[in-house]
Formats: sequence, C-alpha cells, structure tokens
Amino acid sequence: MQSGKFFISYSRKDSEFVKRLAIDLKKAGEDVWLDQLDIAPGVPWDECIQKALSDAEGVIVILSEAFVKSANVMDEVSYAMSKGKRIYPLMVETCPVPFRLARLQYIDFTGDYDSSFEHLLKAMNAPEPSNFQPSAEQVATTSAEQEKKRPKKLGKALPVVFIIIALLVVFALFKNKGTNDPEDAVVETKQTEQSAETNNETALESKGKDEGSSATNSEPAVATKTGRINLLDSENGGELLVASNDNWKYSIDHNEDEVTIHVGEEAVYGFKNERAATFDMFTMLIARTTEYNVKEFELLVGNDKPLGTFESIGKFQPQNIKLFKTPYQEFSFPPVTAKYLKIKIIKIAGEGSSGYIREVQLFGKIK
Repeated sequence: MQSGKFFISYSRKDSEFVKRLAIDLKKAGEDVWLDQLDIAPGVPWDECIQKALSDAEGVIVILSEAFVKSANVMDEVSYAMSKGKRIYPLMVETCPVPFRLARLQYIDFTGDYDSSFEHLLKAMNAPEPSNFQPSAEQVATTSAEQEKKRPKKLGKALPVVFIIIALLVVFALFKNKGTNDPEDAVVETKQTEQSAETNNETALESKGKDEGSSATNSEPAVATKTGRINLLDSENGGELLVASNDNWKYSIDHNEDEVTIHVGEEAVYGFKNERAATFDMFTMLIARTTEYNVKEFELLVGNDKPLGTFESIGKFQPQNIKLFKTPYQEFSFPPVTAKYLKIKIIKIAGEGSSGYIREVQLFGKIK
C-alpha cells in the first residue's frame, strides 16, 4: 500500500462528498490518500489507516455533524496535531467546531464547491499554511533552550539584587526608628488588620464581575457571602462521576473553554466523598451569543447511586446572550438535599443536535 502526502479524515456519513473531493484532488495532481480508494482488498484496514496517517504530511479534516459525533476521527485529528502535521479543516455542513480545531481557519464548502476547491488547492500548496502547528518535539526543544539561557542571566543579576535588598532593609530600619511605644504598635497592627478585612470584603463583592476571570473568580458574590461553596469545584471535592462522553469533564475544569455536547446527553456529578449536600443555585457560563449555546436543560437529583433513581427539580432556559455583570447565568430553586446532581441537555439554541457547554457551578453546603 502506498501512502499519500495528504490523509483525508472523515465520517462514513460524508463518504459521497469525500470520494468526489479525493477524485478531484487526484485529477488536480495532488497526492491524497483515501481509504475508499487506496486500501486493497484483503489488507488489514486498521493497519492501513495507521500507516497512511503516520506517513502523511497533512490531514484534510471534513467537518460535519457526523464528524463531531465520531470518536474515531477525532482520535485521528488529535494524533495528527500531536505530530505537528498540517491540518486543513473543511466545513461541509454547519456544525460546532471541536475545541481542538477552533483556533484553525476552516474552508467553507457549504456554498460554492468550485471556489472552495480552488481555495483548498492554494492552501495545500502554500509553503507554510497559517494554521501550521509546531510539533511537540519542536516545542520541547525551544523550551529547553530558553531554560538554559535563564540561569545565566539570573546569575549575573544576583549580586545587584542582594545589594538592593540590603539597602531597602537599612532604609526601613532607619525609617521606623523612634517608634518604641508598644501601644502605638498595637494600634497600628489593629488598623492594618481592619484594613485587610475591608479589602477582603471588597474583593469578595467583586467576584464574578470580571469577564476575563476564571471560573473560581466568577462565583456569585451572594453565594460566597452566605458561606456556600461551589460544590462541583474539584478543590471542594466535586467530581464528574458519569457522563455520555469525555467532553463533560471539561465542564468543571476552570478553563471555561467550549466543548461539544449533544441533545439528550447527561452528566452526573458527586460532591465531596459522595456526601449529601444542600443546594439552591446552579450557574452556567454563557460567554457569547451563538446558535450552539444550550437553550434548555434539566436538573435532577439522586440519593441512591450515580446510576440510580433521579428526580427532576426543574427545566431551565439560559438566555442566548452574554450578561457582562453575571456571565454565569444563575438558576435558583427551592433548597434541595441530595448526593448527586444530574444535568440533561434538552435543546440547543439553533435547534440542532450538537452544541457547546462551558463551565457549570452548583452552590450550597456539604452536610
């Protein structure tokens, strides 16, 4: 079997389009590899795929609803990116772009095929595409070289640093000389403590108002003041126990990145040591208006086990818009005590089957 310069990664549901594309590329003189055309009868299919992907210089990725749902093709993309191969995403059907590909410019094939095909040919023959990703080895080498340089610069600067510190210490001693009254010192200490307490209260009230802050910094101020915690936060013992796929683990990882989910999917979370907790507020980060935001979801609670019986506490509908004061949209309900929380996706804003979810939070107290 002969490998091609360009490997085509796609879902079987897009076979008709992909076969046409591969034939057109071959006619145009491009060295492409497609399993439908290049695997001989009787040859182990999985071995051929692995070798062709390994030998390829670039990977053409066919983005569609079916592609987003396929774990196999996403594995191919992840492998290609880890090896620093050039990625050429082609949008053949409107769908959410997987997080790993979101930073790459795709070619839109949902409109005129011929003009998009010409665009693809130019990209494939460009000496260095703008979306080229450096390999892991290149990144590691660069980082190592930078680390070697840093100690030398620091070593030359150390004597100067020590001199500056010594001067500052002497200056501080002379400045404080004469303040020998213990009562004055006590008063000054108390004032400092009061000032620190005031600053802490102000900082707590500001939580959640900065759109660029992390999930922890975006917690509602009221929840913090009343002593409640984000029960889903790993630092508080929260964890994902059951989910429809791996993407759900990113819903409580503090990074606030978009990950792909689908209508009907569910995720079950547990609290510290799977203890019961009382809670009355759920929040979901909506960072921008898009047809892929969650339109409706359901919250359910259980006390049996992660795969046991759950009871609904309500269905909720986020607003498809960013609220700058509270980007984490809040959903309140009567206090509930339970060991597990389940989230079920009911609708996506654009009425499609796939959408995005970012960070979610649940506020309450461990029993």
